[in-house]
Amino acid sequence: MRPTRGGSSSTTASATPPPAACTGWASPPLDREGPARCLLRGDEWVFGPQAEYERIGDVGDVVFPCGYTLGTDGDTLNLYYGAADIALGLATASVRELLH
Repeated sequence: MRPTRGGSSSTTASATPPPAACTGWASPPLDREGPARCLLRGDEWVFGPQAEYERIGDVGDVVFPCGYTLGTDGDTLNLYYGAADIALGLATASVRELLH
């Protein structure tokens, strides 16, 4: 996910796994017939805490998706998220790149 300035904060995302105590978003593929069943879980996170405001706060080392929109180009994912229970952020990514 790419950094995006907007609202009260911005973010970066990394393909490297965050520390064990961190909470982030791994985006595993789910079974269509039983979406509670995870089909595959990778070693890398799609989204995790990196910036200081995501790591230090009421609940540190936590980012959590709150909602998303799809851009008018049909490829840009706008992910709205909370960070360390003190900030809101917006991260963007290409849906095409996330699926590869």
